[in-house]
Amino acid sequence: KGPDRKWGQVVEGFPKPKGDAHTATVIWLHGLGDTGFGWAPVTESFGMPHVKFIFPTAPVEPVTLNNGMEMPSWFDLVGLSSDSQEDSDRILSSAAYLASLVQKEVDAGVPCDRIVVAGFSQGGAIALTAGLMMMDAPIAGLVAASTWLPSVVSPTDVGLAAPLLMCHGESDPVVMFKWGKMSHDKAVKFGVKSEFKSYPGMEHGFCPEEMADVSAFLQSRLPKI
Repeated sequence: KGPDRKWGQVVEGFPKPKGDAHTATVIWLHGLGDTGFGWAPVTESFGMPHVKFIFPTAPVEPVTLNNGMEMPSWFDLVGLSSDSQEDSDRILSSAAYLASLVQKEVDAGVPCDRIVVAGFSQGGAIALTAGLMMMDAPIAGLVAASTWLPSVVSPTDVGLAAPLLMCHGESDPVVMFKWGKMSHDKAVKFGVKSEFKSYPGMEHGFCPEEMADVSAFLQSRLPKI
């Protein structure tokens, strides 16, 4: 079923929750060419010692958009526009992998409604796919930064129950702002309770205002208990 793939290292955020203090989990997926290590340092900025942050790493695979060069990639990219051909096999395979990481947390005693799935750029597309197609129980929320909603997504009732925060830089030259906004509108049409935050002048990155917005969302969805 689906392509055979070698997943990269799962990096834990630092500082790690002490002892039994971990009552919630955030699983955060990086963008194209990055690794879990690239995002792990943001953990400290959130100041949520009761939350375990997990940063998986994508398999190293050839990317058509980058002349077939091999790099960590959740799925192949042919282009970066809403009408580009989509690698639905690998999108679904990565989403299934992410769902398995959620399940692992549930098996370890963290309820679904104490888990948030998040991602940046290509990782955000996978977070949206996995989150909106969840089968068992709704997660606490979804964060999708500088990203788009893949067309392969067909949401489940369980998936639609998770609130979504989408964030996008208005000057993004990689994933066009318009595409991000269209994706949010599509999610709302599906029935998702989605909020869209935009940042004037921000390109394809992460700014302090966005950090504050994501932090507020995480604190509201995963309060200390």
